Amino acid sequence: MPLLVLSLLLGSIQPAVAGPANYQNYADRLLVVVKTPQLSPGQSGPIELKVLNPFNYTISNATVRLVIYSYATTDSEVSVVSLPSSQQPSFAGGGTAAYRNLSRLGPLASYYLNFTVATTQSTRHGDFFNTGTYFVSTYLSFSLNGSTIRMASKGVFSQSQWSRILVQGTGTTYLNYSYLNGTLGYQGVLPDTSFTVNSPSPVYLLWITGGLAGVFAAFSYVLYRVEKKRRHR
Repeated sequence: MPLLVLSLLLGSIQPAVAGPANYQNYADRLLVVVKTPQLSPGQSGPIELKVLNPFNYTISNATVRLVIYSYATTDSEVSVVSLPSSQQPSFAGGGTAAYRNLSRLGPLASYYLNFTVATTQSTRHGDFFNTGTYFVSTYLSFSLNGSTIRMASKGVFSQSQWSRILVQGTGTTYLNYSYLNGTLGYQGVLPDTSFTVNSPSPVYLLWITGGLAGVFAAFSYVLYRVEKKRRHR
């Protein structure tokens, strides 16, 4: 839910200061999250992304970086680096960071990327009652017409930096573009992405769910028969 709210928020707010270097309006098209996995401990699955060039010029030297940076449950959140290494999920090849490079992407062209997330039985996880979610930061840089463009999501920045980037006042929320671009050197903000790791639902819950479904189905049938007889009297 926080990720969805943030994505919608970034799509609707405007920079405090506009200018020729403002690429925020392109951010939600440049890097699109297509699919994320819902895993049980020991499973692996892909985070699928689409890189799109929305410009009328070729972009080059593009780099996409993902970092698994935070683990959250219903009532708590911790940084992934604070977890023992045995409890951390990882990308294929090891580590909590993964990179992909694209040499060139023509105007209006797109390219799909898959980043496989791997877990073990020891990976910190949630359960049926308390969902475990891992937040993943996104970073994109590329060259366009001789300029280097950089964009990143919330997880790339420190908390103090983020509080200055996304300014929330009374009834107003806006990007402090002067700080984002002028001080930090980023041209836009991307949304984080995420995946879940949870133990399978207990078997007894499946039996209870199935039993209740059967009871309600039988009860509905009885009511149907009673109503049918009443109408034919």
